Amino acid sequence: MVCAAEDVGNADPQAFILCEAASRAVEQIGWPEARIPLAQAVIYVANAAKSNATVLAVDAALAADDAPIPEAIRDAHTSTARKAGRGVGYHYSHDDYDREQAFLPDKLRGTAFYGPKRPQERSWRDRQEPDAAALSALWQAWVEAHSDGGELPLEGWSTELGCSREALARALSKLASGRFTLTRKLEAKPL
Repeated sequence: MVCAAEDVGNADPQAFILCEAASRAVEQIGWPEARIPLAQAVIYVANAAKSNATVLAVDAALAADDAPIPEAIRDAHTSTARKAGRGVGYHYSHDDYDREQAFLPDKLRGTAFYGPKRPQERSWRDRQEPDAAALSALWQAWVEAHSDGGELPLEGWSTELGCSREALARALSKLASGRFTLTRKLEAKPL
């Protein structure tokens, strides 16, 4: 279970679930049959994609300076708490999932603790495809300025379009098809 959490992490979260199930199986069925779910868990974890992004994130968070919890996300269920300013500025995310909120204390704003390393670790927003018309306009302008190809401005475009680099790369491969090839660096070269 430790290897599944520490070494595999969110690159394949099913690894931890399988290990936990194998642990329960050992308790419930005993030896010698327990060797089968144990072997299954070991083989699965050994072959799973690996990422230590979760370990690095929790270690970075634990090493960060202490800072007070922002008033907006403090418990505001009592009138005393509300009078003290707790809950002011809080937005119920289920009313609007795309509305940005700041949950870190002011002292830690802009600090990124979690840095996913593999595409499968990224959030649901990373699977959001960029607006096709806006990307097409950016692509056409870039092609006109770079007829001989070159490195694509993925960071700027992904920020401008509100999508991940991975989603952007998927969409760009369709736009480049027949005219450019995209290398792993996502550098477009004329055919």
